[in-house]
Amino acid sequence: MSDTRRFDSLERVVRDTRRLLDDTSGTVLARLGTHTHDEKAPLNLDAQIDYVGTLQTTTSTTYVDLTTVGPTCVLTLPAARRVLVFIKAQCRQTTTTPNRVYMSVALTGATVGAAPDLRAVSHNGNGQGESYASVAFVDCVAGTTTFTAKYRVVGGTGEFSSRTLVVIPV
Repeated sequence: MSDTRRFDSLERVVRDTRRLLDDTSGTVLARLGTHTHDEKAPLNLDAQIDYVGTLQTTTSTTYVDLTTVGPTCVLTLPAARRVLVFIKAQCRQTTTTPNRVYMSVALTGATVGAAPDLRAVSHNGNGQGESYASVAFVDCVAGTTTFTAKYRVVGGTGEFSSRTLVVIPV
């Protein structure tokens, strides 16, 4: 799939998510969980999207940047918000012994958080370029927060390409 088609697909996800969140019945918002915010601050549904197509590897067993850092999204919130985070990548283990590989997201700035395995894209095996996606909610405080993808392996060499990050304040 070309980079343009991947980006168009992400735009469809964002558009569909916006449509669902605009549902006046409130059923979708109720499913997102309870989250209060300052009534004076408008609900901002402007998604931030970043994509890195370059295939790169790591042997680190702790979360690190790859040679091409990212993808990275910067989000400025006027008030505390829950943020929907989508991550997607083609990832695989390049050695003959299957070991899990992970892509997660670290937060810096107003909201700080290490890249946890809990909200990671992961793959256990040495298959050929599987594509995985993960969705998580992150509670952010007011201010500017940078979301940056980080990578690690359990052992061997992990290979990552077609890396995408989307963040949407809800």
